[in-house]
Amino acid sequence: MTLSDDAVRVTSRVADSTVPWTSVKRVIREKSYLMLPISKREAFILPRRGFETEERFNDAWRYASKQISAGLA
Repeated sequence: MTLSDDAVRVTSRVADSTVPWTSVKRVIREKSYLMLPISKREAFILPRRGFETEERFNDAWRYASKQISAGLA
């Protein structure tokens, strides 16, 4: 998963998805993951264990929050 200035991109062996930040409803921060809901039934989940450090996890949360706020302005 890649968070860029224009979209969230997910690439795997079976699928590739690109979703613009305007489609992400909000950022939900829990102890063990970040969730980026895109609909009532779909969300991107970023597990904390996927980040090298606590600082990188916090950076991802701040970055996603900033991108969503910018899309609402």
